[in-house]
Amino acid sequence: MNVAQSPTEKALSVINYTKEDKTKYAGKRFESAYHTVKLGEEIFTGQRKNYKRIENIEKKFDFTDKVMLDIGCNAGGLLYALSEKIEYGVGIDVRPKCINAANIIKDRNSIRNLNFYIFNLDTEDMARIPDFLLRDHIDVCSFCAVAMWVKKWKEAILFCKEIAPYLIFESNGRRPFQKRQIQFVKENFSTVQQIDNEKDNTHRSIFLCEK
Repeated sequence: MNVAQSPTEKALSVINYTKEDKTKYAGKRFESAYHTVKLGEEIFTGQRKNYKRIENIEKKFDFTDKVMLDIGCNAGGLLYALSEKIEYGVGIDVRPKCINAANIIKDRNSIRNLNFYIFNLDTEDMARIPDFLLRDHIDVCSFCAVAMWVKKWKEAILFCKEIAPYLIFESNGRRPFQKRQIQFVKENFSTVQQIDNEKDNTHRSIFLCEK
């Protein structure tokens, strides 16, 4: 007879199910796949150290009581790291397994101010995205390490500028392509401030952009 799994063990099983996706960001070598997550009182290490990343961003931006949209949220790690500070957050991602993981983390931790939805930036109308947020405004969007996976990355960045005054942007991909991304945000936002990334993630650049 199998020993019954705890809620944390069940949640971790669903999170690690995302490792089956054949992507460079699946976090196959880590105990909680791509994002470091807190389940109950336990912290499980992922490929991305969300809490450290937030600590660096907060040196330049106050998330208190903000409404936030995370585009390309994966399993929601960035929003979970902010859930006690922001008013409300929505994450969207094209991968159903990641959204399943995000929702089970939400359920395990009894978090009520976050929601997660499946959305394809390349095939669906981005104008529908604000309808997923049951608020009359969006304070800040995040578009972190997503551009290399999205054909319409420029359109997505401009869309973020249209719907929110601030964008947290992180480049990814080969160095020449990252330079193009960074140049694009600098050309389209009035203020672009570079933010320190995690010490083990210096091959990417992260910025706070204000329109």
